[in-house]
Amino acid sequence: MFVKIANNIGRIPTFYLLLTILFIGFILRTASWFYVGPQLLGDHNDYSQLSIYIVQGNWNEYFSAGRFYQPVYVLLLTPTYLFNLPQEAYIFFLHHLLSISTIYIVYLTAKRIFGVYYGLISAFFISINVMIIYWFSWVYADISFHFFLALLGLTAMNLFKDKKPINYAFFFFSGCLCMLTRPEGLFVFFIAILTLIYIHLAQKLPIRKALFIIAGIIFFLSSLLVSTLVFHKKSQEVFFSQMNISLALYVSSKISTNSPEEQYQTYGIDRAEDWLKGRKQPDYVSDNYILSMHGLNFIKEHPFTWLKMYVSRFASNIFPSVFSPFWSIEHRIYNFSMAFILVIGSTMALFFRDSRRFLALTLVLMAFTLALSISLFQREIDYRVPLSMFILFAMVAPYGWFKFYTYLTERYAHN
Repeated sequence: MFVKIANNIGRIPTFYLLLTILFIGFILRTASWFYVGPQLLGDHNDYSQLSIYIVQGNWNEYFSAGRFYQPVYVLLLTPTYLFNLPQEAYIFFLHHLLSISTIYIVYLTAKRIFGVYYGLISAFFISINVMIIYWFSWVYADISFHFFLALLGLTAMNLFKDKKPINYAFFFFSGCLCMLTRPEGLFVFFIAILTLIYIHLAQKLPIRKALFIIAGIIFFLSSLLVSTLVFHKKSQEVFFSQMNISLALYVSSKISTNSPEEQYQTYGIDRAEDWLKGRKQPDYVSDNYILSMHGLNFIKEHPFTWLKMYVSRFASNIFPSVFSPFWSIEHRIYNFSMAFILVIGSTMALFFRDSRRFLALTLVLMAFTLALSISLFQREIDYRVPLSMFILFAMVAPYGWFKFYTYLTERYAHN
Protein backbone atom coordinates (compact mmCIF):
# COMPACT_ATOMS: atom_id res chain seq x y z
CA MET A 1 0.00 0.00 0.00
CA PHE A 2 2.76 2.43 0.96
CA VAL A 3 4.64 1.65 -2.25
CA LYS A 4 1.51 2.34 -4.27
CA ILE A 5 0.95 5.65 -2.48
CA ALA A 6 4.61 6.62 -3.01
CA ASN A 7 4.36 5.77 -6.72
CA ASN A 8 1.22 7.87 -7.10
CA ILE A 9 2.85 10.81 -5.31
CA GLY A 10 5.94 10.37 -7.49
CA ARG A 11 3.84 11.05 -10.60
CA ILE A 12 2.88 14.50 -9.31
CA PRO A 13 5.25 17.26 -10.56
CA THR A 14 7.67 18.48 -7.88
CA PHE A 15 6.45 22.05 -8.25
CA TYR A 16 2.90 21.10 -7.25
CA LEU A 17 4.11 19.02 -4.30
CA LEU A 18 6.21 21.92 -3.02
CA LEU A 19 3.34 24.35 -3.57
CA THR A 20 1.05 22.05 -1.58
CA ILE A 21 3.51 21.88 1.31
CA LEU A 22 3.87 25.66 1.37
CA PHE A 23 0.09 26.05 1.21
CA ILE A 24 -0.37 23.63 4.13
CA GLY A 25 2.15 25.65 6.12
CA PHE A 26 0.28 28.86 5.29
CA ILE A 27 -3.14 27.44 6.23
CA LEU A 28 -1.96 25.90 9.51
CA ARG A 29 -0.22 29.10 10.59
CA THR A 30 -3.21 31.22 9.64
CA ALA A 31 -5.47 28.91 11.66
CA SER A 32 -3.09 29.22 14.62
CA TRP A 33 -3.13 33.01 14.32
CA PHE A 34 -6.92 33.13 14.68
CA TYR A 35 -7.18 30.26 17.17
CA VAL A 36 -4.42 31.35 19.56
CA GLY A 37 -4.78 35.02 18.71
CA PRO A 38 -1.94 37.52 18.20
CA GLN A 39 0.12 37.72 21.37
CA LEU A 40 2.22 40.58 22.82
CA LEU A 41 0.90 43.15 20.35
CA GLY A 42 1.23 46.78 21.32
CA ASP A 43 4.10 49.07 22.17
CA HIS A 44 5.28 47.54 25.42
CA ASN A 45 6.90 44.26 24.43
CA ASP A 46 10.70 44.27 24.26
CA TYR A 47 11.05 44.36 20.48
CA SER A 48 8.34 46.92 19.75
CA GLN A 49 9.76 49.23 22.40
CA LEU A 50 13.18 49.08 20.74
CA SER A 51 11.59 49.82 17.35
CA ILE A 52 10.01 52.93 18.84
CA TYR A 53 13.39 54.05 20.19
CA ILE A 54 14.91 53.68 16.71
CA VAL A 55 12.14 55.73 15.07
CA GLN A 56 12.49 58.39 17.78
CA GLY A 57 16.29 58.35 17.50
CA ASN A 58 16.45 57.71 21.25
CA TRP A 59 19.73 55.81 21.18
CA ASN A 60 20.49 56.13 24.89
CA GLU A 61 17.31 54.24 25.76
CA TYR A 62 17.89 51.75 22.95
CA PHE A 63 21.37 50.75 24.13
CA SER A 64 20.18 50.65 27.74
CA ALA A 65 17.58 48.00 26.91
CA GLY A 66 18.24 44.32 27.54
CA ARG A 67 17.81 43.21 23.90
CA PHE A 68 19.73 45.95 22.09
CA TYR A 69 22.11 43.32 20.67
CA GLN A 70 19.18 41.65 18.80
CA PRO A 71 18.50 44.41 16.25
CA VAL A 72 17.40 42.31 13.25
CA TYR A 73 13.85 41.51 14.38
CA VAL A 74 13.60 45.00 15.86
CA LEU A 75 14.41 46.49 12.45
CA LEU A 76 11.86 44.22 10.81
CA LEU A 77 9.21 45.67 13.15
CA THR A 78 10.33 49.28 12.64
CA PRO A 79 8.19 49.97 9.48
CA THR A 80 5.11 49.59 11.70
CA TYR A 81 6.05 52.77 13.55
CA LEU A 82 7.95 54.49 10.76
CA PHE A 83 5.00 54.43 8.34
CA ASN A 84 2.19 54.12 10.91
CA LEU A 85 1.07 50.71 9.62
CA PRO A 86 -1.56 48.58 11.40
CA GLN A 87 0.58 46.40 13.65
CA GLU A 88 -1.55 43.25 13.63
CA ALA A 89 -1.79 43.04 9.83
CA TYR A 90 1.90 43.88 9.38
CA ILE A 91 3.11 41.19 11.79
CA PHE A 92 0.69 38.66 10.28
CA PHE A 93 2.18 39.10 6.80
CA LEU A 94 5.76 39.51 8.07
CA HIS A 95 5.61 36.22 9.99
CA HIS A 96 4.01 34.48 7.00
CA LEU A 97 6.77 35.72 4.71
CA LEU A 98 9.46 34.51 7.12
CA SER A 99 7.76 31.16 7.78
CA ILE A 100 7.06 30.28 4.13
CA SER A 101 10.59 31.35 3.21
CA THR A 102 11.99 29.14 5.98
CA ILE A 103 10.09 26.10 4.67
CA TYR A 104 11.30 26.81 1.14
CA ILE A 105 14.93 27.22 2.23
CA VAL A 106 14.77 23.94 4.19
CA TYR A 107 13.56 22.32 0.96
CA LEU A 108 16.34 23.90 -1.10
CA THR A 109 19.08 22.87 1.36
CA ALA A 110 17.97 19.23 1.69
CA LYS A 111 17.38 19.03 -2.07
CA ARG A 112 20.85 20.40 -2.81
CA ILE A 113 22.50 17.79 -0.56
CA PHE A 114 20.32 14.68 -0.86
CA GLY A 115 17.80 15.15 -3.67
CA VAL A 116 14.34 16.50 -4.48
CA TYR A 117 12.16 14.11 -2.49
CA TYR A 118 14.28 14.38 0.65
CA GLY A 119 13.89 18.15 0.34
CA LEU A 120 10.12 17.81 0.09
CA ILE A 121 9.94 15.58 3.17
CA SER A 122 12.19 17.97 5.14
CA ALA A 123 9.99 20.92 4.18
CA PHE A 124 6.87 18.95 5.12
CA PHE A 125 8.20 18.30 8.64
CA ILE A 126 8.62 22.05 9.21
CA SER A 127 5.33 22.87 7.50
CA ILE A 128 3.26 20.71 9.87
CA ASN A 129 5.29 21.09 13.06
CA VAL A 130 2.58 22.12 15.51
CA MET A 131 5.05 23.23 18.18
CA ILE A 132 6.64 25.75 15.78
CA ILE A 133 3.23 26.78 14.44
CA TYR A 134 1.96 27.62 17.94
CA TRP A 135 4.48 30.46 18.27
CA PHE A 136 3.62 31.96 14.88
CA SER A 137 1.32 34.62 16.36
CA TRP A 138 3.69 35.76 19.13
CA VAL A 139 5.79 38.91 18.75
CA TYR A 140 9.07 37.14 19.44
CA ALA A 141 12.25 36.95 17.37
CA ASP A 142 12.03 33.16 16.96
CA ILE A 143 10.17 33.17 13.61
CA SER A 144 12.86 35.39 12.09
CA PHE A 145 15.58 33.33 13.79
CA HIS A 146 14.25 30.19 12.09
CA PHE A 147 14.54 31.96 8.73
CA PHE A 148 18.11 33.16 9.22
CA LEU A 149 19.13 29.80 10.70
CA ALA A 150 17.84 28.02 7.61
CA LEU A 151 19.56 30.61 5.43
CA LEU A 152 22.86 30.00 7.24
CA GLY A 153 22.51 26.26 6.60
CA LEU A 154 21.87 26.87 2.89
CA THR A 155 24.76 29.29 2.45
CA ALA A 156 27.10 26.91 4.31
CA MET A 157 26.18 24.13 1.86
CA ASN A 158 26.63 26.42 -1.13
CA LEU A 159 30.04 27.48 0.13
CA PHE A 160 31.17 23.90 0.60
CA LYS A 161 30.08 22.93 -2.92
CA ASP A 162 31.44 26.00 -4.66
CA LYS A 163 34.00 28.23 -2.93
CA LYS A 164 33.26 31.38 -4.93
CA PRO A 165 33.70 34.84 -3.34
CA ILE A 166 29.95 35.47 -3.57
CA ASN A 167 29.26 32.31 -1.54
CA TYR A 168 31.72 33.45 1.14
CA ALA A 169 29.93 36.80 1.26
CA PHE A 170 26.48 35.20 1.59
CA PHE A 171 27.74 32.79 4.27
CA PHE A 172 29.21 35.49 6.51
CA PHE A 173 26.30 37.85 5.88
CA SER A 174 23.71 35.21 6.87
CA GLY A 175 25.83 34.24 9.90
CA CYS A 176 25.92 37.83 11.12
CA LEU A 177 22.16 38.18 10.66
CA CYS A 178 21.64 34.92 12.55
CA MET A 179 23.66 35.97 15.60
CA LEU A 180 22.08 39.45 15.60
CA THR A 181 18.61 37.91 15.71
CA ARG A 182 19.17 35.70 18.75
CA PRO A 183 22.39 35.31 20.81
CA GLU A 184 22.49 31.53 20.21
CA GLY A 185 23.24 32.33 16.58
CA LEU A 186 26.80 33.24 17.57
CA PHE A 187 27.56 29.65 18.60
CA VAL A 188 25.93 28.18 15.49
CA PHE A 189 27.86 30.54 13.21
CA PHE A 190 31.13 29.75 15.01
CA ILE A 191 30.72 25.97 14.75
CA ALA A 192 29.70 26.31 11.08
CA ILE A 193 32.96 28.17 10.38
CA LEU A 194 35.04 25.58 12.26
CA THR A 195 33.31 22.68 10.53
CA LEU A 196 33.86 24.17 7.09
CA ILE A 197 37.52 24.82 7.94
CA TYR A 198 37.85 21.21 9.06
CA ILE A 199 36.22 19.86 5.89
CA HIS A 200 38.54 22.00 3.79
CA LEU A 201 41.62 20.85 5.75
CA ALA A 202 40.53 17.18 5.71
CA GLN A 203 40.60 17.24 1.91
CA LYS A 204 44.29 18.19 1.94
CA LEU A 205 45.68 16.88 5.25
CA PRO A 206 45.33 13.72 7.34
CA ILE A 207 42.29 13.78 9.61
CA ARG A 208 44.42 13.91 12.78
CA LYS A 209 46.26 17.03 11.59
CA ALA A 210 42.98 18.68 10.60
CA LEU A 211 41.48 17.95 14.02
CA PHE A 212 44.66 19.20 15.73
CA ILE A 213 44.45 22.53 13.87
CA ILE A 214 40.76 22.96 14.79
CA ALA A 215 41.52 22.11 18.43
CA GLY A 216 44.36 24.64 18.34
CA ILE A 217 42.04 27.37 17.06
CA ILE A 218 39.51 26.65 19.81
CA PHE A 219 42.22 26.58 22.48
CA PHE A 220 43.74 29.85 21.29
CA LEU A 221 40.43 31.72 21.20
CA SER A 222 39.39 30.31 24.60
CA SER A 223 42.73 31.26 26.16
CA LEU A 224 42.46 34.76 24.71
CA LEU A 225 38.97 35.23 26.17
CA VAL A 226 39.85 33.84 29.62
CA SER A 227 43.10 35.82 29.93
CA THR A 228 41.31 39.03 28.91
CA LEU A 229 38.62 38.51 31.53
CA VAL A 230 41.11 37.54 34.26
CA PHE A 231 43.68 40.30 33.75
CA HIS A 232 41.50 43.18 32.55
CA LYS A 233 39.01 44.25 35.22
CA LYS A 234 37.00 46.59 33.01
CA SER A 235 36.54 43.93 30.31
CA GLN A 236 35.44 41.49 33.01
CA GLU A 237 32.81 43.90 34.32
CA VAL A 238 31.47 44.66 30.84
CA PHE A 239 31.39 40.99 29.81
CA PHE A 240 29.66 39.69 32.93
CA SER A 241 27.18 42.58 32.91
CA GLN A 242 25.67 41.37 29.63
CA MET A 243 22.13 40.08 30.15
CA ASN A 244 22.48 36.71 28.43
CA ILE A 245 25.90 36.01 29.97
CA SER A 246 24.47 36.63 33.41
CA LEU A 247 21.41 34.49 32.70
CA ALA A 248 23.58 31.66 31.34
CA LEU A 249 25.67 31.57 34.50
CA TYR A 250 22.91 32.24 37.00
CA VAL A 251 20.08 30.11 35.61
CA SER A 252 22.40 27.19 34.85
CA SER A 253 23.40 27.15 38.51
CA LYS A 254 19.78 27.15 39.66
CA ILE A 255 17.57 25.15 37.32
CA SER A 256 17.78 21.45 36.56
CA THR A 257 14.13 20.63 35.79
CA ASN A 258 11.38 22.45 33.94
CA SER A 259 8.78 22.41 36.70
CA PRO A 260 6.74 25.62 36.98
CA GLU A 261 7.59 25.76 40.68
CA GLU A 262 11.33 25.78 40.04
CA GLN A 263 10.97 28.41 37.31
CA TYR A 264 8.94 30.65 39.60
CA GLN A 265 11.37 30.15 42.49
CA THR A 266 14.32 31.16 40.31
CA TYR A 267 12.85 34.10 38.43
CA GLY A 268 10.29 35.29 40.95
CA ILE A 269 12.06 34.92 44.30
CA ASP A 270 15.72 33.86 44.21
CA ARG A 271 16.81 36.42 41.65
CA ALA A 272 15.26 39.34 43.52
CA GLU A 273 16.82 38.19 46.80
CA ASP A 274 20.28 37.84 45.22
CA TRP A 275 19.96 41.29 43.69
CA LEU A 276 19.15 42.81 47.07
CA LYS A 277 22.14 41.12 48.69
CA GLY A 278 24.50 42.11 45.88
CA ARG A 279 23.47 45.77 45.84
CA LYS A 280 24.62 46.09 49.44
CA GLN A 281 28.15 44.95 48.60
CA PRO A 282 30.88 47.63 48.30
CA ASP A 283 32.08 46.19 44.96
CA TYR A 284 28.62 46.39 43.32
CA VAL A 285 28.84 46.81 39.53
CA SER A 286 25.39 46.00 38.10
CA ASP A 287 22.45 43.66 38.65
CA ASN A 288 23.56 41.42 35.80
CA TYR A 289 27.07 41.27 37.22
CA ILE A 290 25.60 40.06 40.53
CA LEU A 291 23.91 37.15 38.78
CA SER A 292 27.08 36.28 36.86
CA MET A 293 29.18 36.17 40.00
CA HIS A 294 26.58 34.05 41.77
CA GLY A 295 26.69 31.54 38.93
CA LEU A 296 30.48 31.52 38.73
CA ASN A 297 30.83 30.92 42.46
CA PHE A 298 28.41 27.98 42.26
CA ILE A 299 30.39 26.46 39.36
CA LYS A 300 33.68 26.84 41.27
CA GLU A 301 32.28 25.26 44.44
CA HIS A 302 30.10 22.54 42.83
CA PRO A 303 31.49 21.78 39.34
CA PHE A 304 30.12 18.23 39.13
CA THR A 305 26.69 19.26 40.39
CA TRP A 306 26.60 22.02 37.78
CA LEU A 307 27.63 19.55 35.06
CA LYS A 308 24.94 17.09 36.13
CA MET A 309 22.33 19.86 36.01
CA TYR A 310 23.58 20.92 32.57
CA VAL A 311 23.30 17.38 31.17
CA SER A 312 19.76 17.15 32.54
CA ARG A 313 18.80 20.45 30.89
CA PHE A 314 20.35 19.38 27.59
CA ALA A 315 18.45 16.08 27.55
CA SER A 316 15.19 17.78 28.39
CA ASN A 317 15.69 20.40 25.67
CA ILE A 318 16.10 17.59 23.12
CA PHE A 319 13.21 15.47 24.47
CA PRO A 320 11.16 17.80 26.71
CA SER A 321 8.11 15.54 26.75
CA VAL A 322 10.02 12.99 28.85
CA PHE A 323 10.65 15.65 31.53
CA SER A 324 7.27 17.44 31.38
CA PRO A 325 4.67 15.41 33.28
CA PHE A 326 2.38 18.47 33.47
CA TRP A 327 1.85 18.39 29.66
CA SER A 328 -1.17 16.54 28.27
CA ILE A 329 -0.54 12.98 27.07
CA GLU A 330 -1.37 13.99 23.47
CA HIS A 331 1.12 16.84 23.62
CA ARG A 332 3.82 14.57 25.05
CA ILE A 333 3.30 11.85 22.44
CA TYR A 334 3.36 14.29 19.53
CA ASN A 335 6.38 16.17 20.88
CA PHE A 336 8.38 13.00 21.51
CA SER A 337 7.49 11.53 18.11
CA MET A 338 8.57 14.65 16.22
CA ALA A 339 11.78 15.05 18.24
CA PHE A 340 12.63 11.35 17.86
CA ILE A 341 12.09 11.38 14.08
CA LEU A 342 14.18 14.50 13.50
CA VAL A 343 16.98 14.08 16.06
CA ILE A 344 17.54 10.33 15.72
CA GLY A 345 17.14 10.42 11.94
CA SER A 346 19.76 13.18 11.63
CA THR A 347 22.16 11.36 13.94
CA MET A 348 21.84 8.10 12.01
CA ALA A 349 22.82 9.87 8.77
CA LEU A 350 26.33 10.34 10.20
CA PHE A 351 26.98 6.61 10.70
CA PHE A 352 26.72 5.52 7.08
CA ARG A 353 29.54 5.89 4.60
CA ASP A 354 28.45 8.43 2.06
CA SER A 355 30.05 11.27 0.13
CA ARG A 356 27.43 13.62 1.58
CA ARG A 357 28.20 12.74 5.19
CA PHE A 358 30.41 15.80 5.72
CA LEU A 359 27.59 18.10 4.60
CA ALA A 360 25.15 16.33 6.90
CA LEU A 361 27.74 16.57 9.69
CA THR A 362 27.89 20.35 9.33
CA LEU A 363 24.12 20.74 9.76
CA VAL A 364 23.88 18.23 12.61
CA LEU A 365 26.77 19.85 14.48
CA MET A 366 25.12 23.24 14.04
CA ALA A 367 21.88 21.81 15.47
CA PHE A 368 23.54 20.17 18.49
CA THR A 369 25.63 23.29 19.12
CA LEU A 370 22.41 25.28 19.17
CA ALA A 371 20.92 22.82 21.69
CA LEU A 372 24.06 22.96 23.85
CA SER A 373 24.12 26.77 23.90
CA ILE A 374 20.41 27.00 24.68
CA SER A 375 20.85 24.55 27.56
CA LEU A 376 23.18 27.00 29.30
CA PHE A 377 20.42 29.43 30.13
CA GLN A 378 17.21 28.34 28.44
CA ARG A 379 15.14 25.91 30.46
CA GLU A 380 11.71 26.97 29.40
CA ILE A 381 8.42 25.39 30.29
CA ASP A 382 7.00 26.52 26.95
CA TYR A 383 9.87 25.02 24.90
CA ARG A 384 9.91 28.00 22.54
CA VAL A 385 13.57 28.68 21.85
CA PRO A 386 14.80 25.05 21.58
CA LEU A 387 12.41 24.49 18.66
CA SER A 388 14.86 26.30 16.39
CA MET A 389 17.17 23.26 16.32
CA PHE A 390 14.45 21.34 14.43
CA ILE A 391 15.04 23.60 11.43
CA LEU A 392 18.52 22.12 11.01
CA PHE A 393 17.65 18.57 12.05
CA ALA A 394 14.80 18.47 9.52
CA MET A 395 17.25 19.03 6.65
CA VAL A 396 19.07 15.75 7.38
CA ALA A 397 16.57 13.44 9.13
CA PRO A 398 14.74 12.02 6.06
CA TYR A 399 18.01 10.87 4.53
CA GLY A 400 19.14 9.30 7.81
CA TRP A 401 15.96 7.22 8.03
CA PHE A 402 16.31 6.22 4.36
CA LYS A 403 19.89 5.02 4.93
CA PHE A 404 18.75 3.09 8.00
CA TYR A 405 15.92 1.49 6.01
CA THR A 406 18.35 0.57 3.22
CA TYR A 407 20.74 -0.96 5.76
CA LEU A 408 17.99 -3.11 7.31
CA THR A 409 16.70 -4.15 3.91
CA GLU A 410 20.14 -5.25 2.69
CA ARG A 411 20.91 -7.06 5.92
CA TYR A 412 17.56 -8.86 5.88
CA ALA A 413 18.01 -9.76 2.19
CA HIS A 414 21.44 -11.27 2.89
CA ASN A 415 20.04 -13.32 5.75
